[in-house]
Amino acid sequence: MSIQQYVVRKQDRLWEVWLGRELLSGQPTYDEALNVAEALAYAAVQRGEPSKIMIGTFDGVAIEFPILPPPRRSPRDAA
Repeated sequence: MSIQQYVVRKQDRLWEVWLGRELLSGQPTYDEALNVAEALAYAAVQRGEPSKIMIGTFDGVAIEFPILPPPRRSPRDAA
């Protein structure tokens, strides 16, 4: 199974969120773009698709943020 890799990077005045070659969103701030990427990556994890977020830096280095599935709750915790 392939990993869904969401990339957040700055292009001109917008922070963009990409999945492969598809531009998913353009946001005015880094925080808003990261929030979009986190929501998309978390939704993918909920569907059982491994995901990670890559942040492009100005010096060309990428920083990775893996998205982990939520911990499983035992039936005892649900009561």
